[in-house]
Amino acid sequence: MCILTILFISCMNKQGGNILTEGKIFSIENLTTQTFEINSERDTILKGKSGTLLHIYKNSFIDSNGQKISGEIEIELKEAIKSSDIILSGLTTTSNGLFLESGGMIYINASSNGNRLEISEGNFIGAIVPCQKLVEGMKVYEGEVDSNGINWINPSSILNDRIVQQMHETKSDTIEKTRSEKYIKVLNGSVNEIDSIIDYVELDTSTFKDEKRVEGNIKQRKQKRIQVNEEDFFISGLQNQKGTNSFNEDINTHYILSLKKLGWANIDRLFDDIRTKEVEFITKIENSNYYEQIYITLIVTKMSMYIPGYQRKDETYSFTHFDDELPKLPVGESAIILVTAYKGNKVYYSIKNFIITEKQRIDIILAETTNEKLKSEVKKRL
Repeated sequence: MCILTILFISCMNKQGGNILTEGKIFSIENLTTQTFEINSERDTILKGKSGTLLHIYKNSFIDSNGQKISGEIEIELKEAIKSSDIILSGLTTTSNGLFLESGGMIYINASSNGNRLEISEGNFIGAIVPCQKLVEGMKVYEGEVDSNGINWINPSSILNDRIVQQMHETKSDTIEKTRSEKYIKVLNGSVNEIDSIIDYVELDTSTFKDEKRVEGNIKQRKQKRIQVNEEDFFISGLQNQKGTNSFNEDINTHYILSLKKLGWANIDRLFDDIRTKEVEFITKIENSNYYEQIYITLIVTKMSMYIPGYQRKDETYSFTHFDDELPKLPVGESAIILVTAYKGNKVYYSIKNFIITEKQRIDIILAETTNEKLKSEVKKRL
């Protein structure tokens, strides 16, 4: 299940530090690292614990010198699909200062003998990311990591619309849908004991009645894989043909992506709501000067929108870029203020519910807690 989010978590502390690099509660380390050992010379499909499917095609990787990699390689996957996972990982979803509505994030890395790999030119990884419902206008953004977190750049189209289009074409005009090449059954042997690798049986072409037709299909498929757009090859493989189990997922509950770079990918669209207005909105944290670090986030629950806050010159907190700017929020929506703070080795927090109005002030009193209790509370309430 995927919770569609607009995610803007406050990453800066009072001294300008970054939550991603300080090893505090909200950290990438909170995401499970899933590791898979695969043969780079075989087409392989992997499934993550949160439901992400990765279609990895053979001979798709190169090393830092541009040389193709053969033999065993390691694939690393992180999934930030649920709202609580995104919050606890400290991820942000802003694109050059603009707010984005996110349908989930994934991180993919590939390595050989400890050396990082890249996807070679003309190749890609097909990704299928689960969600409750497709949201129109979504694109896939690349994650650019810097000292302030992640900036999402270079949006490209998802593939769902093209799949629907191909479904309406006649069978004679579509690429051959039979998966005659074998998929391997990936052994469950990762260091993290991942039990969510999807098992695929090997397809035995001898079971087909017309062996000559099957042989012709294999040759035709190999030729067309070279001639057509690689994304179309991926799309055609997602459509079942009678007599063959393609292990497909419902395209109405999954985002279909073509990833040409390793690293972070985020499914987003620019935020837009007709109820959004400039509002006078101030948050006051009691005894704020007592704490060494404070992190504050405004969460619009129904829309799963997360906006970073900062401390103003008057020591109140707001959710804009600077003091003279008014925040733009959907009036009438339920929302939450999430605050975490630190003093020495002690952790403090507050989670406060309210309704957004055109003019309001929220007063916050922090309570002492522990890292584990705070993580549990976030998972329970978000």
